[in-house]
Amino acid sequence: MMSQKNIISHPWERIIFKSSITVLILSGLAQMPLFKRYYIADFPGFAWTADYHFNHVLHYIAAAVMLFITAKWALTYTKKRKNKIRLSISGSIRVSLFLIIIISGFFRAVKNLPEFYFSPVTTTAIIWIHLAAGAILGIIALYARLAGKNYTTSFKSKADFPA
Repeated sequence: MMSQKNIISHPWERIIFKSSITVLILSGLAQMPLFKRYYIADFPGFAWTADYHFNHVLHYIAAAVMLFITAKWALTYTKKRKNKIRLSISGSIRVSLFLIIIISGFFRAVKNLPEFYFSPVTTTAIIWIHLAAGAILGIIALYARLAGKNYTTSFKSKADFPA
């Protein structure tokens, strides 16, 4: 489906990354608490989805895994940039949204520390930014996947390569 070989990541990294994103989505939704409200937690084997504390910790663990892989890919991209690759427009949009999710997630984690206080308006804004950026990224990522859009592209000539 992809027309260009992925030179930023290995297949095992993509599997772990996609798994961590899936866990982040499920644990994030479980914290709202959608699974208990709509009786999904009543199905056999799904009782854990109604446990807020478990999902909160699971969300942090999955976020740590996701952040590790993201940092590795960012370093690899920085190193490979010398080999004439750059983010495509689609990749730039997705990376920007991903950064918004990471930054708002950081502030959501900081909000849980006793040393920090955010006003209710600020807390609500952070929550909505985190949720909206995730939803928009999901839609754009799905479109990019179906349309075969890559994160990276090669420079066409030496003139296109920034000094």
